[in-house]
Amino acid sequence: MRRQMSAEQTKLSFALQYPYNDKYEYKTKLERINLDKQREIDIKSGKGFIITAPKGIKNDIKNQDGIFSSRYGSNSITDTDSFSGRYRCKCGLKRGSINHGETCTVCNTKVQYMDDDVSITGYLVLKDEYKIIHPNLYCSLEAFIGATRLNHIIDAEVQMDSDGNEVALPIKKDEPFRGIGLIEFYRRFDEVMKFYLNKYPAKLHFYNDIMANKDILWTHTISVYSSLLRPSSLDNGTLRYEACNDQFNMLAKLVYEVNDNGLGITRKRKERLKLLYDIQYNLNAVYIAIRDILAKKKGKLNNPCMLPHIAVM
Repeated sequence: MRRQMSAEQTKLSFALQYPYNDKYEYKTKLERINLDKQREIDIKSGKGFIITAPKGIKNDIKNQDGIFSSRYGSNSITDTDSFSGRYRCKCGLKRGSINHGETCTVCNTKVQYMDDDVSITGYLVLKDEYKIIHPNLYCSLEAFIGATRLNHIIDAEVQMDSDGNEVALPIKKDEPFRGIGLIEFYRRFDEVMKFYLNKYPAKLHFYNDIMANKDILWTHTISVYSSLLRPSSLDNGTLRYEACNDQFNMLAKLVYEVNDNGLGITRKRKERLKLLYDIQYNLNAVYIAIRDILAKKKGKLNNPCMLPHIAVM
């Protein structure tokens, strides 16, 4: 059964341990951001990079463009001496104190001591014709439309006749948008929202909030936060890592598949819609895991400076 987010889960409560200072007051502010714009800003500033096709989670350990990229900084899986790993060039390809002062042939910068920067973010990017829903606003849509009904909308139902041609789905009175999938949902978004506002006028506050953030609700971008915040280790040849790495690895595979128009499977509308649905599901799962960490349901967050980077979604 797919795990879904309830209306109650749209309310976030965080337990953070702040450093004490009698001269300063520390505050944490969470905000929804435009993921597409943030990606562009980070890549231009050198704080972000594009994650390319996955090579398999074990091979991705040494993949500079993977979810464990050296661009994130010292990686406990590959670095036997994490302190030595802090000596690196800008792109992270040439590293180690033994190379101090040498110039990287890729980024043309010298190897020098660089402290870990958890703000470095990797990005998975869908092609222009594909969009998914911002995971935080997905929670708001669930509260407005209903978790089950929203799932029915994005879980595409495509029927074919005996000749292999697509036929129209029967319209259901209570759920007229059931099975349309994410692509059609994007095209008919205003129509869907107005229908459910008429159906649930008491949820006007949800409607207003969603429509006020419509410009960031649909996105091509999935942010993969620093591997330094996704603990991992190599124990006697056995790879151990946080469960979210499985989701990120799956997301990388799914994004590659849906973007690859050369694959026969992605030429079929039904399969493209299924891939987009699976991307949305796995992204929601990562968001739930992050929220549970921040809410202290699991794990521990001692440094509030890390908050913007893992709550970027």
